[in-house]
Amino acid sequence: MRGDSERAGFRRITTAAELVYVTTERSLAAAAAAYWAKREPGKGRGWLYRVELDDDDLVPDDDLPRGPFISFQLPRARIAAVLDRGVDPDAPRHLRELQRFVALIG
Repeated sequence: MRGDSERAGFRRITTAAELVYVTTERSLAAAAAAYWAKREPGKGRGWLYRVELDDDDLVPDDDLPRGPFISFQLPRARIAAVLDRGVDPDAPRHLRELQRFVALIG
């Protein structure tokens, strides 16, 4: 993920394996699920979840510049529902959404 993020133009990568990353933008979450499914050929399709959060405060994702906070990080979240069990990694709309996101945050 670090290399892909750097190639996409992110300069300060702080993604941590012990954190959960969430967004309120469903289209961005679906694009991320598609991205991960595409990175692991033969692993199936990505899943999209609705999550419930503990009392932990949402912290803006450290990797994103200060601006419209659409991604957050926290220590844990519970899956409340599966919204999509098969996000299509080849759907062009997911790539367009990721490109829009990268352009938005500069």
